[in-house]
Amino acid sequence: MLGGQRLACELRQAGVASVFTASSLLETTGQAPHTPESVILLFDDDIVASITFARHLYRTATIVVLADAAANEAFEIGRAGADILASRSLSGQRLLAVIGGSRGRSLRELSLPSLARAEWEYLHTVLKLCDGNRSEAARRLRIHRSVLQRKLARTPPAC
Repeated sequence: MLGGQRLACELRQAGVASVFTASSLLETTGQAPHTPESVILLFDDDIVASITFARHLYRTATIVVLADAAANEAFEIGRAGADILASRSLSGQRLLAVIGGSRGRSLRELSLPSLARAEWEYLHTVLKLCDGNRSEAARRLRIHRSVLQRKLARTPPAC
C-alpha cells in the first residue's frame, strides 16, 4: 500500500473521520468536504500546484504533504499553503500527534527566529553534516570558503 493510503487508513483507525488523499491534482477536486476537521494528504510530482488548488478549494482543511523535500522545495511547499510537511515513512500515530499540535495555532503565535539566527543555525547544520569540513560545507552552500569562515566566526545572534 502506498505511503499516503497507509497513513490515511491509520488516521481513520485512530478516529479521524474525514481523511482524504489526493495523489494528483485531478483527484483533489470535490473529494473533501468543507470542514475544519478535514485532513488532506498530498503526494505527487507537481505538489505545489496541488497544494495551491486544494488550499483554494478547502481553506480550513489541514493539508499534509508527504514528501522527502530539500530545503528549497520545503520552502515552496509551505509558501503554497501546506500546513504540515512530513516524511512518507512517518507513522500514523506520529502524524496524528503533529496534526493535533498544529491545529489552532496561527503564524502570529509561533516564535520564529530572526533571519540572522536562522542563517547561523543553517550554516552550523550544514557544517555538522560535512563533519566539520569547512571547504566541503562552503561548496555545498555555493559560497566562498572565506565568507563561510567569516560567518561562522560571528557570535550566535539572539532569537
